[in-house]
Amino acid sequence: MRLQALAAGFIAVTVGTSSTVVLLLQGSEAAGIGQRGFESWLFAALLGSGVVGIALSLRYRQPILIAWSTPGAALLVGSLGDYAWPDALGAFVVAGVATAVVGVTGAFRRLLARVPPSVVMAVLAGVLLPFGLRMMQAIPDAPVLVVGMIATYLVLARLRVRGPVIGAFAFGLVVVLAGGDLDTAAGLRLELATPVWTWPRFDLEAILALGLPLWVLTMTAQNATGVAVLQANGYEPPTDATLVAVGTASAVLAPLGSHALNLAALSAAFVAGPEGGEDRSERWRAAVAAGVAYLLVAAFAGTAAALFAALPGAFVAALAGLGLLGVLATSLHAALAPESREPALLALLVAASGVTLLGVGAAFWGLVTGLMAAAFLGRLRAG
Repeated sequence: MRLQALAAGFIAVTVGTSSTVVLLLQGSEAAGIGQRGFESWLFAALLGSGVVGIALSLRYRQPILIAWSTPGAALLVGSLGDYAWPDALGAFVVAGVATAVVGVTGAFRRLLARVPPSVVMAVLAGVLLPFGLRMMQAIPDAPVLVVGMIATYLVLARLRVRGPVIGAFAFGLVVVLAGGDLDTAAGLRLELATPVWTWPRFDLEAILALGLPLWVLTMTAQNATGVAVLQANGYEPPTDATLVAVGTASAVLAPLGSHALNLAALSAAFVAGPEGGEDRSERWRAAVAAGVAYLLVAAFAGTAAALFAALPGAFVAALAGLGLLGVLATSLHAALAPESREPALLALLVAASGVTLLGVGAAFWGLVTGLMAAAFLGRLRAG
């Protein structure tokens, strides 16, 4: 395998995971499953991403990079605390099965054809907004750390460095280590992952509050965007086969904690674009390299989980906020498109409010509110 493809694959995984793994940590804390649960979740997400990505890339000779659902993980941080972990896993299974069914029937485009993209993006923005706010709220507790990470991110972005969040991560880690703020009471050692199997339980309330928004956000904000990235680089991705693969893997790995797998979007540019190699027909090798990197990290997910669990809260808040900054900006821009601005704004406000009605969380009600407003104003798209 060429060195360029190998480097592109490993960089894609580094960028994709370093900025979003903290969401799994925060989700684990919200669910109350402890470090062992976080380790199992991380292991399952990495394992699924690696196996499915390698299989699809080899089968179709395209740079098909798989990742866990970033907006889905962000959604769960604010919602998991209201449900028992087995009920949440049942919702993950349902979301995965729904994705696979859509792939089998080829109904992806038809199913979401009538939904205004701005409403879905508004819900996504509402889910992500609290992470940006928490980053700013962490400044009084650790001003040097948080402001320094933000400044590093901006400087690297100004210099047009790909993946500026990695630089922010490195700066923050240096500050944490220099200040002796790494909580190593539990010990940090290299050890193989020990996943935990939990039998899912199917609860209608959890399926509506967790499974449905998770599925919608993953399909629209991740899978649709991932397809667009591949198409922009001259590929015709096997959309239906990919949905079947990620949906099936999501459902199978849900008892280990994995919430949702999907086509990678932002990090996919590293393997699908020129960084993945000059010869477009050979860039699938970069995606295979990324899959191998996923599997290597998965094997030692316990060590990775212990490292992230030992980081101070301000560091985690800053890294999550910076990692989601680009997605938040994109979703806000799309949400405020003129054709559905009012419905989208209502959806954003409800989703960001954190309100719970009838035991169902804000993301679901944000989606419902936006769609009802769009229907009332006659702005649902023709099927």
